[in-house]
Amino acid sequence: MAEFFEVMKQWRRMCLKCDCTGKYKKYDECPLKIMIGSECSMENMSVSDLEKVEPVVMQWAAEHPEPVYPTWAEYLTSIGLYPKGWEIYQTPLKQGIPADIAQKLGLEPKEV
Repeated sequence: MAEFFEVMKQWRRMCLKCDCTGKYKKYDECPLKIMIGSECSMENMSVSDLEKVEPVVMQWAAEHPEPVYPTWAEYLTSIGLYPKGWEIYQTPLKQGIPADIAQKLGLEPKEV
């Protein structure tokens, strides 16, 4: 059984990707909507539906891994702000760039 936090995080990511509540409302792509046959909000789910959420969400997460973006050190080196090799010493900059910022910078996810 997956950890509660991980299931909820992946459920949220799945809902944002399917845009169920946004302006595009891609309901047909939502695995939970397909499973229960109606809008996939908790209010519309029965207790037996809720028992099925974890495997559906975790399967979707396995099929749609989160993108991994370069670290700040890799990015700053790639645009020439720092020389190659400096990033091995800059531990605070070894964190990956958050997806929203990476997209604004026009960065593509790294191949994992």
